[in-house]
Amino acid sequence: MTTAPDGGAPAVPSRDAPDPAGDPAPVALAVDIGGTKMAAGLIDREGRLLVHRRAPTPRGASAEDLWATLVGVVDEVRVAGRDVDASEPTVCGVGCGGPMTAGGRTVSPVNIAGWRGFPLQPAWPSSPACPRWWTTTPRR
Repeated sequence: MTTAPDGGAPAVPSRDAPDPAGDPAPVALAVDIGGTKMAAGLIDREGRLLVHRRAPTPRGASAEDLWATLVGVVDEVRVAGRDVDASEPTVCGVGCGGPMTAGGRTVSPVNIAGWRGFPLQPAWPSSPACPRWWTTTPRR
């Protein structure tokens, strides 16, 4: 990791700097857990949406069926990313319409009864995943 000349905050690489290895630019996996839909997309470092997929959130479904829906959407996005030569995600952001504990450890979407205290972060490694987590929950 490089630092600023004054020894302060880390320097940020230029967005326009070519990748010396010739690999595709890094992308983020964005995940939206909502009462009506579950969605995912790949975002490049310029903020462009490269691919996205969505599926209706199954009403009254079990935690396992809800998880299967989310994993299906994420897997579809990762496969579609290959079609546009996107790299594998290096970071993941998750939005949830309800409480989320630090690091996305558990989620409790207010409109998804089957996911009260669902262990999202611990479940993630059981499917293709990102190596790092970045979580956000809207503040009201």
